Amino acid sequence: MDEVQKHGLMSYFLATGFMVVVGAVFYIFAPFLAGLFSKDLEVIDLVVKVLRIVALVQPFLCVTLVITSALQGAGDTKYPMYSTFVGIWGVRVLGVYLLGIRLNWGLVGVWLAISIDIIVRRIILIIRFMKSKWKEIKIE
Repeated sequence: MDEVQKHGLMSYFLATGFMVVVGAVFYIFAPFLAGLFSKDLEVIDLVVKVLRIVALVQPFLCVTLVITSALQGAGDTKYPMYSTFVGIWGVRVLGVYLLGIRLNWGLVGVWLAISIDIIVRRIILIIRFMKSKWKEIKIE
């Protein structure tokens, strides 16, 4: 593993550590945070569910942010673009339709679909980064 890859992974792990803390805050304080915006108990219950989903996906979100940027900085711009396209238009839109509309899970289904997209892209992007194909790209 070369220096560039080490620094990319170090950035990823630092960001993940930070996002785990943020996720823990979202998860633990979800009822309090929801209560800041509404006093309606149904709204608070729904927001708590969504905040907790968002909290759990925070560590996975780091790859779609940090590793995507590392790949793009190395000149591998197409692969992250394609993964984003497939993730958003394939996984996310289809997931929102299935979970949010067809299964009638509403907002919780929408955020579960978004989370699935983020997790799938995390797997795809970290594999791409670790396989080092981006090192073969020539930047002119």
